[in-house]
Amino acid sequence: MFSSGVLYDGYTAEDIVSAFSLQQLQSYLNVAGSCLFVYYYLTTLANECTMFWKHKFALGPAIFFVVRYFTLAVCVMNLIGLPSGIRNVNGCRVWFYTGWALTIVVNGSVSVFAVMRIFAIAERRWFSVGPPVVLYLTSVAINMVVYLRHIDFSVDVTFSCSDAIRISKQLDLTTVSYINKVCLILADLYVISIICITTYPTATSDGDGWFLAGSLRSFMFRDGLSDFVVLLVLTALDLAYLRSFKLSNPLPTILDIITYILVSKFMLELHHLASHRASTCPQTELNFDTRTTTLRVTEGSECGSVAGETDPVSYSSDLTDEDRVHQEKPLLLILYN
Repeated sequence: MFSSGVLYDGYTAEDIVSAFSLQQLQSYLNVAGSCLFVYYYLTTLANECTMFWKHKFALGPAIFFVVRYFTLAVCVMNLIGLPSGIRNVNGCRVWFYTGWALTIVVNGSVSVFAVMRIFAIAERRWFSVGPPVVLYLTSVAINMVVYLRHIDFSVDVTFSCSDAIRISKQLDLTTVSYINKVCLILADLYVISIICITTYPTATSDGDGWFLAGSLRSFMFRDGLSDFVVLLVLTALDLAYLRSFKLSNPLPTILDIITYILVSKFMLELHHLASHRASTCPQTELNFDTRTTTLRVTEGSECGSVAGETDPVSYSSDLTDEDRVHQEKPLLLILYN
C-alpha cells in the first residue's frame, strides 16, 4: 500500500506506520488550510465586489479571479472529500484529477503574476527578470518531468479517498527535491534583492514619508518584501523537513495556501491603493474601463505616481499626456491591461 508521494517497498513496519501518521497530518493540514482560505475569502469578498466586479476584465483581474475561485473550489473539495468517505475507485479518481487540474491552472496563474510582478519591480527591464524566471521555470520543469515520466498514479480507498503513487526506482527523489527547493529559494532571494535595490534608495531619500499608508513605495517595499520573505522561510522549512522525514512531507499544503492568499491580498491592496489615490488626488485620472489603463498627473500635482514608479518623475512642459504615461513605467499598466 502506498501514500501520497511515497514508495513503501524496503521500509519497516514502523516506517510505514509513521508515514500513515504523516499522511493523516497532511489531511488535517488540508482541512486547516482550506478553512483559512475560505475565511480569508469571506472577509475580503466585499472589497472584491467593490474593486473588481464593476470593471471590465483584463489580465490582472483574470489572474485574481482564477486564484481566488479555483482555489476556493479546491478548498471546498478538500472540506467535502475528507468526511465523505468515498469508497468508489472511479469517483475517487475523478475527484483527484479535478482537484489536480484546478491546482495546475492556479499555479500557472500565480507564475504569470510572479513574472509580471518582478517585471514591474525591476522597472520593466527584461534582463533583470531573466534569472528568477529561469529558476521558477526550472522548478516547474522538474515537477512536470517527475510526474509525467517517473510516477505511476492510482487511487486508494482503504482510508476514504487518497492517492497512491509509485515512484520509479530510477529516480533519486531526494536529490531532485533538493534541486527543486534550492531553485525556489534562489529565486526568492533574487526577487528580495531586486525589491530592496529598487525601492530602498528612493525610500531613504524621502525621509519618513515613505512609511505613509498612501505611499506606493511603502506598499511595494513593505508588502512586496514581506510576501517573498514569507515564501522564502516556508520553502527553507520545506527543505529542512524533507531532509529529516523521507516518507512524507505535509508542508507544501500550507505553502500553497499561503501563496494563494498572499497573491490575492497583494492584488486587492494594490487596486485599493490605486483607487484611493485616484479619488483623493483631483489632478489624477485613472480609468480602468478603457482598453489601456491611463494615468494623467498635472505638473503641479503633489500626489505623485500611483502606477508603480519608484523614483520621482520630472516632466518637461512639451510632453504630451501619453508621453508622460509611458515615462512613468506604470505598474498598474502591467497588471490591469
